[in-house]
Amino acid sequence: MNIKISSYYSKHLLKRLSVANKKKVKVPLTANLSLMSLSLVDFNNLASSCSEVEKDPLFVLRTSAKSLPPGHGILGLLVQSCNTLGEACRYGYKFQHLTRNGLHSRLSYQEGSVISTIAVENCDPQSIAFLVEYCQASLYAIANYLVEWSKPIKIKEIHFMHKALGPLSEYKRILDTDNIFFSQAENKIVFDREIMDFAIERADPGAKEALLQEAKVQLQSLNSLAKFEVKLRSLLANQAIFKALILSDCAMALNVSESTFKRRLLEEGTSYQAVLDDVRELKAKQLLEQTSDSIQQISEALDFSNRSAFARSFRNRTGLSPLQFRQSTNHIA
Repeated sequence: MNIKISSYYSKHLLKRLSVANKKKVKVPLTANLSLMSLSLVDFNNLASSCSEVEKDPLFVLRTSAKSLPPGHGILGLLVQSCNTLGEACRYGYKFQHLTRNGLHSRLSYQEGSVISTIAVENCDPQSIAFLVEYCQASLYAIANYLVEWSKPIKIKEIHFMHKALGPLSEYKRILDTDNIFFSQAENKIVFDREIMDFAIERADPGAKEALLQEAKVQLQSLNSLAKFEVKLRSLLANQAIFKALILSDCAMALNVSESTFKRRLLEEGTSYQAVLDDVRELKAKQLLEQTSDSIQQISEALDFSNRSAFARSFRNRTGLSPLQFRQSTNHIA
């Protein structure tokens, strides 16, 4: 499962940490902090570091539930311009791809309730615990922000697939509900159906139309640009035995000529080598974090010519040696 996250999430956490405590968190964020560029590994490193510095295992949940800023790019402006919370949800879920990729929510209705469920495919619940808590608590905060807390929105139930990251009493206090359940079959949050009719205080029909058109343009651009790169990324990442494929092999696997292969990647602002380096880095981090394999074994698994080449490449991209990265993640855990 390839998850990428808008830099909004990381900037939000860093901003709140800075505003609240004037502290700096040093995290090896290797991704380019632009739209749809932050990996799940980097987000987890950031969230873990924030929690560690604050000595608060629920820092991410607390931050997203109580201090959500009003801005959220074009999507945030669009939902604020809607007339009702139901309309805002309709657009918010439709354009959610602008803020994260690979972990999406769906809205459903059942017996007087409206339910937001995060779709999870072949993903270890604990590996996405920070992000799921961030997204669900943000939904709660966004809904209340849109109606300016004039008619507080209460959570009926909230279910998490992962195990609790902190005291249950704190979850209940932060989310203002006693109905919190862990190790469940779904990640879902349940509200009363009537909230969908709540009026949004800053509704602006004129601005909404312009913002809606811009959101459509951004989503279309994002989809068209990502399509070919995603195919290549999937091709490299899903090999039974990882190999740095040659250009002709990649082009053949994707049913295009070698010249078209290179041209399409260039049009999307990337290259085969850039995608290969990204995939290798992500796999390297996973192996360093999740296995006890030696550095030599990992370098061989990633098809580097030798251990030194792997270590040099990893340091150039992350600022850390493979051993330093492993020690830092073990320390955070």
